[in-house]
Amino acid sequence: SSENKIVNNNFNNNTFGSIIVYNNSNNNLILRNNIEKDIDGYGILIEESKDNNLTENILKDNLAGIYLLKSSGNTVNKNTAKGNGNGIGGVITSKNSITDNLIRENEYGSIFYSISDSIIKRNTYFQNIKYQLSIDGDSEDNDVSGNFFL
Repeated sequence: SSENKIVNNNFNNNTFGSIIVYNNSNNNLILRNNIEKDIDGYGILIEESKDNNLTENILKDNLAGIYLLKSSGNTVNKNTAKGNGNGIGGVITSKNSITDNLIRENEYGSIFYSISDSIIKRNTYFQNIKYQLSIDGDSEDNDVSGNFFL
């Protein structure tokens, strides 16, 4: 499903995932949602989809806050990820823009594996337990700059 607006919702105590966008679901707006306590799943999962906009969401106490899997061209901007397993991360992704997010007090701040041609800028990483930001695997041609590690 494409070109949907998921705006101003509260998700609490779900089991696998609160917002899941997958299988060529493109050009969706996910804005100002509050997602908490999805301890076995993803706050927001974008899988095999492109050009989605994730802005001003609050993700707290989930297995993963925001996770991009085999997805491209997504914008992840001005979100807050706090107390999650992985704040904001992804695997096999490209051409994503991850900017101006607050990523704090997670088990892992951000873990990316095989990410390419993406922008990771002006994010604030604060008191994450194991890693603030990790980029591994076959990752290449990313612009990682202007991030704050506190």
